Amino acid sequence: MGGPEPSPASLRLQGLFPAGVVAVASAAAGDPGTLSRAEAAHLGRAVPKRAAEFAAGRHCAREALRQFGIDGWDLLVGADRVPLWPDGMVGSISHTDGFCGAVLAERQRFRSVGLDVETDRRVTADLYDQFLTAMERRRLADIEVAAAESLATLIFSAKEAFYKAQYPITAEWLEFGDIEIDVESGEAPAGAMLVRPVRPLALAACRPGPWSGRFARFDGLVATGFATAAD
Repeated sequence: MGGPEPSPASLRLQGLFPAGVVAVASAAAGDPGTLSRAEAAHLGRAVPKRAAEFAAGRHCAREALRQFGIDGWDLLVGADRVPLWPDGMVGSISHTDGFCGAVLAERQRFRSVGLDVETDRRVTADLYDQFLTAMERRRLADIEVAAAESLATLIFSAKEAFYKAQYPITAEWLEFGDIEIDVESGEAPAGAMLVRPVRPLALAACRPGPWSGRFARFDGLVATGFATAAD
């Protein structure tokens, strides 16, 4: 592996994962003109914002692929909306307003990786019922509003990242209420978290829970990551 020195934001994302996972982040607007014809075909009639996000994700993914010596790969989308990575690679892409990141690893070392990035405090109290379990909502009940919204956003992001990490292994669709997030310290700038199942999950057949991941807050963002090591 090689390539340019990673940016501070890329290093923040890389810190969510074990050694062997490469992360690339960008705050630049994506340019749909940089997409290959095959990639651009997935956009259909996408609005400009969606097209720019898609292009930014492909840019970060291309830069990550180059660090593994892979160039010129058209990163297409499967029927389940999951990116189709080259054989022998696993990856994940996430974007939010003004930021995009991609993580990539070799399949011989990791079965899957999952990344999610959100604008901090995106999940406000009126959204709690959609994304949080009763136990998670009780944890927020006595916390000051800003801290509660920040923790709620972290929990939401962790569920998204965990879903991305488990889906390539199980092909199981999860609802937000199927798992609960236990955060070591919800107000810390970075730390560990656990995913506990609310119902039996297919992942438990090969990786018994709870499952651990990491989070970080930086530049007004919340980022979360999970990695599943190869057998």
